[in-house]
Amino acid sequence: MGSGTDKNKNRQLILNSTVGTALSIIIGKILEKTFNIDFSYHIHRINDWIVSFMNMDIKIWHVIVSVLALILLYIISQLFYKKMKKEEYLSHSKIMYRDVLWSWEWKLRFRHFKFEWHIYNVIPLCPKDGTPLTYNACCPMCYSTFIILPEYINDVVLLVYSQLSNKYPSFRQSP
Repeated sequence: MGSGTDKNKNRQLILNSTVGTALSIIIGKILEKTFNIDFSYHIHRINDWIVSFMNMDIKIWHVIVSVLALILLYIISQLFYKKMKKEEYLSHSKIMYRDVLWSWEWKLRFRHFKFEWHIYNVIPLCPKDGTPLTYNACCPMCYSTFIILPEYINDVVLLVYSQLSNKYPSFRQSP
């Protein structure tokens, strides 16, 4: 039974690659006629470059220099990450919303060509003992139950961003 499905997968793979090749040839010919460009010359040049790259003799010093360069880049990126200014607002990680204590973590992300701190892993906690609530919004320690809707997580994130933007002028970003 397994060999039948393997044959079907192989047939589908061959069919997909054949259709893809045929479409690329047809589209290439249409573009050649439309724009008077010889795509076959460029494809041949790319193919020659790939073949010459694959036939290149790799010396041991090529490998050593490449590994050392990667290690150096990793070290520099870690130093840069650690030197990022720890903002005062990063100490805020809990808020009360709709009678439930909410907790989150901060994560540094590269977005819009700069590093920004963002909220992630928002979880509801019991306001009485700080225990994370179960999937049905029940505290496993004191058995209190709460009403938690899925959109509350978005509301909490927006509320935190709004409060921090008002309190700290350096905090100007969107969720």
